[in-house]
Amino acid sequence: LEKGDIIYLEPKHKRATPPHFEHRIQVGESIHRIAQTYGIQLESLYKLNNLTPEYLPMEGDILRLR
Repeated sequence: LEKGDIIYLEPKHKRATPPHFEHRIQVGESIHRIAQTYGIQLESLYKLNNLTPEYLPMEGDILRLR
């Protein structure tokens, strides 16, 4: 573990809680980090956005969270 890592003690949700409906990707963000930030299952984030694990986030892309 490193300083700033997010750890969940309860199961993650399939969707983000309101008011988080979408996320605009910033430089250096990963899909894993975004899923961690909003407490969403990684697989659910891919499905919500019709993405595959090969997807590489690009600055400015918008991901649905709900």
